[in-house]
Amino acid sequence: MIAETPRKTTQLTPVTGSATLGRLNEFSPAILNGEIKLRHSPVEMASLLGSIQHALSERICPIVQFVSAYKGEGSGGIAFEVALTAARQSGKRTLFLNLNTTPEATYSALSQRIQVSLEAFFQTDNPQASPLVALQGIPLFYAELSTAEAGKLAAVNTSFIRTLFNDLREHFDLIVLASEAGMAEASATVLGGLSDGIVLVVEAERTRAPVLDELKQQVETAGGRLVGAVLNKRRFYIPRWAYSLFFGRR
Repeated sequence: MIAETPRKTTQLTPVTGSATLGRLNEFSPAILNGEIKLRHSPVEMASLLGSIQHALSERICPIVQFVSAYKGEGSGGIAFEVALTAARQSGKRTLFLNLNTTPEATYSALSQRIQVSLEAFFQTDNPQASPLVALQGIPLFYAELSTAEAGKLAAVNTSFIRTLFNDLREHFDLIVLASEAGMAEASATVLGGLSDGIVLVVEAERTRAPVLDELKQQVETAGGRLVGAVLNKRRFYIPRWAYSLFFGRR
């Protein structure tokens, strides 16, 4: 769908004038071997990625945040698959930032390799490990923004994250941020004002319209820009072959 030549190398390199990336470059990312399979249709993920890139085409390195109203609606999994699609299909140097307290199964293997969050890494005088994990042979990097405390997200340091995002833009082609439980976690919506675009993930037959309206209002109040919504976990009560039988070409 997208065939662009990545404008950045596949190795971490210092960015002139960026203390953040200069320090990050001192540590090589951990490497995860093995294939990660998409749970959703590659065509659907490519289409969603294309829509996001079109909506944020004015940004050199767009930062897009996926957020849901409640936990368990699948915002992290969809966000990760969009990031993976970008890295696989177009060779875009992509950073997937996880804000969820419980990583979803799709990227849990990456999460298990993380030893330190980005925030903790830069707050430590002498860090011992890189906060990045990279997939073997694919320009996709995984990181966790902050450390969860007793199942709750840590308070967001907006000043730190704003500086961090500005620096990371110089190093990646696309940054995808996964968050959930926007109705209960203020951090999930506060970050909307620091991202370029927000995609709401809605679980079919679970999230009510008034809840979505409230979540949308919270995102926009924080300065976020809503660029779309995804209906996830849709159930087909009529077999798909029956749709073709009843509504297919005659």
